[in-house]
Amino acid sequence: MTNRICTRPTGRVPTTNIHSAKKPNFFSSEEPLLRVSEEGDVIDEPVSELQRGTVIQGGNVGDLTRLSGITGDDVLYFCDHIY
Repeated sequence: MTNRICTRPTGRVPTTNIHSAKKPNFFSSEEPLLRVSEEGDVIDEPVSELQRGTVIQGGNVGDLTRLSGITGDDVLYFCDHIY
């Protein structure tokens, strides 16, 4: 199972899906947001813009906030493991 973060559309920012966010590191690290190709390959270049329908892997809350302008209640983190 993959950790996933989704953002609500606010009129300014499209819905974004981030896979393998790796909580709690997502909230304390500086790992880059990386785009994933349609074939499932990670593109080793930090994301500089959020676009609807793009799959992103990893990252950190600081970059998500900077690129999207959203914080707090507009970020939903789900699919945690208990093991």
